[in-house]
Amino acid sequence: MKNAKKLLFLMAVAIFASTVSRMAAAQTIGFAQVSSSAPASASSLSANFRSAQAAGNLNVVFIAWSDATTTVTSVSDSKGNNYQLAVSHASPSLGMTQSIYYASNVVAASAGANSVTVMLSASTSYPDLRIVEYSGVSALDKTASGEGTSTTANSGTITTTVGKELLVGSNYTFGNTNGPGSGYTSRVITNNGDIVEDGVVSSTGTYSATASVTAASWIMQLAAFSAGGPPPPISVSVAPISASDQVSQTQQFTATVTGSPNTVVTWQVNGTTGGNSTVGTISANGLYTAPSNVPNPASVTVKAVSQADPTKSASANVTITFVSSTAFYVSPAGNDANTGTLALPWRTITHAIGQVSPGSTVVARGGVYNERVAINKALTLQSYPGELATVDGTSVPMVSGPYAYGLVDIASGLSNVTVSGLEIRNFIATSASFVPAGIHMEGSGSNIQILNNHIHLIQNKATYSGKRDGSCLKSPPNAFGLVFAGTSGTASINNFTIRGNELDNLITGCSESMTVNGNTQSFIIENNVVHDNSNIGIAALGGEGVAPSHDYAGNGTIRGNTVYNIYSSSQGGHAWDVYGSACDCADGIYLDGSDSIVVERNLVHHVDWGTETTGEKAGQNTTNITLRSNLFHSNKSAGIGIGGQGNPGGAANITVVNNTFYNNDTSSAGNGTLSVGASISGYVTFKNNIVYTSSSGQTVTGQTSTSGLSFDYNLYFGGVSPFSEAHSLNTNPQLVNPTATPANLDTQRTSPAKGAGTNLGGAVVGTVDYAGNPRVQGSIDIGAYEH
Repeated sequence: MKNAKKLLFLMAVAIFASTVSRMAAAQTIGFAQVSSSAPASASSLSANFRSAQAAGNLNVVFIAWSDATTTVTSVSDSKGNNYQLAVSHASPSLGMTQSIYYASNVVAASAGANSVTVMLSASTSYPDLRIVEYSGVSALDKTASGEGTSTTANSGTITTTVGKELLVGSNYTFGNTNGPGSGYTSRVITNNGDIVEDGVVSSTGTYSATASVTAASWIMQLAAFSAGGPPPPISVSVAPISASDQVSQTQQFTATVTGSPNTVVTWQVNGTTGGNSTVGTISANGLYTAPSNVPNPASVTVKAVSQADPTKSASANVTITFVSSTAFYVSPAGNDANTGTLALPWRTITHAIGQVSPGSTVVARGGVYNERVAINKALTLQSYPGELATVDGTSVPMVSGPYAYGLVDIASGLSNVTVSGLEIRNFIATSASFVPAGIHMEGSGSNIQILNNHIHLIQNKATYSGKRDGSCLKSPPNAFGLVFAGTSGTASINNFTIRGNELDNLITGCSESMTVNGNTQSFIIENNVVHDNSNIGIAALGGEGVAPSHDYAGNGTIRGNTVYNIYSSSQGGHAWDVYGSACDCADGIYLDGSDSIVVERNLVHHVDWGTETTGEKAGQNTTNITLRSNLFHSNKSAGIGIGGQGNPGGAANITVVNNTFYNNDTSSAGNGTLSVGASISGYVTFKNNIVYTSSSGQTVTGQTSTSGLSFDYNLYFGGVSPFSEAHSLNTNPQLVNPTATPANLDTQRTSPAKGAGTNLGGAVVGTVDYAGNPRVQGSIDIGAYEH
């Protein structure tokens, strides 16, 4: 017994000692391996980690070349680690550039299985790639860069903030490096004569990296890394998020980057770095200059992209206006007996429209215009730059129209009309005989632009009674925030853009906040914010008898919109409930009887149904719909419905790819994330989606035995798919912070969603992800984000 106890004691001591040894090893900063590539010229370079890599280590990449104009377009490796820029230094006077990138907490790799590739914007001479692996560090602390021509290359100083840190120095020289600086160990000197050196310091202080070189031009850099924890997620914000800019005028934007010591961003206009003469240009410090002519459409997107993590960005909308010497002006302080000049403006918008010729611009100075605006000719109506013109419907008389009666009304048959930068408010009915609308167009027309308007307090507060007609009461009160109704079977409303508008505090009865209905074709509904309304957010409709033929919205794109806080029942906090408290029927985005619509990169949360593709009438199908790269979360009844949901209509040819669904069916109504209704024809493709269920644990419900359903390459968590999906995953997707406000549904670097999808081609999955970053056309991620 004594020997047995002694043996157990010795085993315990050995286990304890082994644990302590492992803990000490985990806390020890160490060099693992190095590799390099230095060809005579190249536009891309690769180097291979020849030994096995341990999970959780740090990869550091040094890339340099002999000019100051070429740039790095990507840094990646064959294991999918995420590389961030630590520091970059371009010297036009010396004609050279060097940059340091790093990837924290890398995944494990067997010997020779991981190659790092750097892509450059052009072929350049004497590029030099060095890759190094370290253990015990993960977080970037400080960086420094220096340049010169002396025989001692010097990075300049940093002051560290953590007691124990790894200091990594590197240079690029047109001469040769003789050896490392004091306190540093040389890890490699390439055949181009460039060094990587490192050292570990045990206390905070001021440090630099030096190296002995032959007399020639050089860049020397230093990066300090600490043990830290997993790097915080990087995020970007831009201010202001919207602006109005006259042609050739400027607007300063600022970008804030959190989660990285590298706060530098790359500015783009409509996806082009630096912009161009058509859409406007933007400088490296965010100064935007509008183009000399108004583009079509007259709204552009300015984006700030993090250089530390190019998958992170933020955007702002800019409306471009043109106020010519022949523009006409109105002002609340004006007089309709004036001449309509800037010095002598008219008083009312109605008078101005009656006076100007087609093609004119009417500019409204800031203030309130208590009138109905009926646009009966091609023109632009806009707020004066930097001011807000308010069209207020208080006490404005209403009449019963064939479809609706707009506070701002665009006549049928018009083309080339723009309404921009107005506040449109307070058009309220108390009778079901009237259908008020904030902006209304009915009939036919072309090239209409509705840009950056704020439409709110458009309401119908009429009492109602009577039997139900389908899900809604018969002859209920109705209203619209914005509605386009194509009522002609031979001529459509087409080529129109609805961009950058905000619609809120609407009471719409059985109608919708923003609607395109009937013969409406070739449209873009983009970057609008629709919230806190009593019924459906954005709707593309058909089959309602609005037009005698071609009675459907078609060939449209619904992109980049945010829809939230929309509920149909009184349980949602709305007093004007024409459905009844038992019906949670308000969709964020509603496709009913429409055809060939792409719904992409939208955020829909806290509504009844995130989106539906259905038909309300017998034989009425919603067809050829693609929903991709959207975020649907925290919706009451379901994330998405396809096919008849208690309605006699259905759906055909629906593609749902690369969306992220989180915590839908919060009321445990039994619909789950996706509810498959009746009358499904053609196909339903559901692939590359993240399905993170609510507490109900339901994923796909309804008619799951219907033919034509193709489900695979999805990631489920909290519930399982009712289908046998050979390539789908059942695991935690590792979302960044889904419970934050606002929720961050991006995936972490270590997410199993990375590269686990199927590439269905750019025509199906789209060319960009939810954040506007490129979709990889090789391996593809599951979910709305691509890394």
